[in-house]
Amino acid sequence: MRINISQLEGKTGQSLRVTEDKILSPINGAGGEVSFKNPLHFAVEVTNVGDGYWVEGRVSGKCILKCARCLDEFMAPLHASFTQKYLTEAKGKEASDEEVLDGDELDLEDKFRESILLALPMKALCREDCPGICPRCGANLKEGDCKCPRNDIDPRWAVLGDLLRDQQKGVD
Repeated sequence: MRINISQLEGKTGQSLRVTEDKILSPINGAGGEVSFKNPLHFAVEVTNVGDGYWVEGRVSGKCILKCARCLDEFMAPLHASFTQKYLTEAKGKEASDEEVLDGDELDLEDKFRESILLALPMKALCREDCPGICPRCGANLKEGDCKCPRNDIDPRWAVLGDLLRDQQKGVD
C-alpha cells in the first residue's frame, strides 16, 4: 500500500485517512505459509507532527493457516495494527524506532506484512481440542480413530513397567 502524503506537507496537525481492500500474496512465517483467499481491509491514518509523520495502520480480515496438529488448512480471523513515526530528515539518532522518509510517498506494505506476522498465533490450531495425527500411521485423528494399537509403552519408560510388574508379583 502506497500513500502520497504531499498534501500534508507544511500542515502540522493535519491528518489523512486512507482505506483499501486488497488480497495480499502469501506470507512465509515461522509457522508456515499464510495465505489470503478474500480481500483484507486496510486502514491508515497519517498525521503531520511537524518534524515528521505519525502513521497508524490497521488490517482486518481472514487468513488461511495450517493447523500445527492435524496439518489441515483453516480460516482464521486476522486483526493487526502498527504505529510508526517517519521523520522528514535524519535527526542523528542511531538507535531509534523512527524511520527517515524519502520523498512524498509512504510504502507501508512491509509494515503491514510485519504486523500480520506478529499478530499470528505461535501455534495455529483449527480447534482447541484438535487431536492431531497418529504418530504411527499418520491418520487424521479428527476424522476418527485409527487401527493402531494404543498399549505401546515408550521404551524410555519400559523399565518402570518392569518394576511395577515385579512389585505386583511380589505382592501376590
